[in-house]
Amino acid sequence: MPAQPAPLFEPIARQRARPQPLANPLDAFRLLAGQAGRLQAWRQQWADRRAAVGSAVLTTLALSCGGANGAFGAGVMLGWSRSGRPPTFDVVTGVSAGALIAPFAFAGPAWDEPLRLASLDPRLSGLSERSAAARLRCGLGALFRSSLADATPLLRAIRAHVDGRLLKAVAAGHDEGRRLLVNTTHLDTHEPVTWDLGAIASAASRPVDHGRALRLFRSVLAASASVPGVFPPTPIRWDADRRAELHVDGCVNAPFFLAPRGRSPLAEGEVHLVVNGVLHPQRQVGCQGVIPTLLRALDTSGRAALRSRVAVLELMAERQAIAFTCTSIPDEAPADPYDFGIEQRQRLFALGAAQTFPGQAAAPIPAQPRPARLD
Repeated sequence: MPAQPAPLFEPIARQRARPQPLANPLDAFRLLAGQAGRLQAWRQQWADRRAAVGSAVLTTLALSCGGANGAFGAGVMLGWSRSGRPPTFDVVTGVSAGALIAPFAFAGPAWDEPLRLASLDPRLSGLSERSAAARLRCGLGALFRSSLADATPLLRAIRAHVDGRLLKAVAAGHDEGRRLLVNTTHLDTHEPVTWDLGAIASAASRPVDHGRALRLFRSVLAASASVPGVFPPTPIRWDADRRAELHVDGCVNAPFFLAPRGRSPLAEGEVHLVVNGVLHPQRQVGCQGVIPTLLRALDTSGRAALRSRVAVLELMAERQAIAFTCTSIPDEAPADPYDFGIEQRQRLFALGAAQTFPGQAAAPIPAQPRPARLD
């Protein structure tokens, strides 16, 4: 039986007993809802590692969902590097389209060109073509398929651009005390799952790995970008003899997220949010048919969730004296999360690269009810 990976989460503060072997080897690389003890251990291990390298203030980059609009966020990374002031991000988090950008942003400006090539990969145009074909086939048969479109172009693009070199760059950043986190949604439990991609990348160098870490890394990225219903769920497993879990888009639970830090000194620093989409409603005439209506409704729901989450994050940053910037696609720009056409992605990439940093403030967000409590 294949050897299990060494547990990522060490006992808190030199406890005598080491953790028992993990029931599921995937748990070595992720945080699950309801596992308060493991979350606390993860925070402590992270804090200890950052203290060892002499770093206390965090610079966080959060990349939102957005489908094809992820080309904008990729362009933003290039524009930031060209500004001459690209920071080294201590934490990078990504959801859906943001998850696909996150490893390159975490690896640093040296990976701007690979990120550009990945975001403008011609293979991705097939996602729009196959989605259009699926809409034409829409009928009773659609109720019995796991998705409307085929995710093969996305999977091929991930295999082409996410390789061992990228994993080595991510592992190096992880060893420096930085963290790269991506969210998926576990279909069986309905819960968000936070994956530590740096830990997965570090496992790739083990002699007993045999390519499993790279496969897991790619699977997590594909799952985070698998819009449920539009693309099929992604099976995730560590060992071939273990039943695969089915995961879909992390945006189902939240359009973006921050690292689980609690009320520690690590909460100090700055947060930069890149929204791969237009925050405010856009008028569209002539939305007819079942599938176009459903996709339009999904887009509307996603924007509403984004606006609400950004408003709460702004309030949290103000209360905790954290520097906060938010960059999003301008309201007047055409942006369709399901349009993967190469010309549209090129326009969005150029628009992102033209943004001014550190942080172009998003347009004012309508007032939201103030939460009774903010953790």
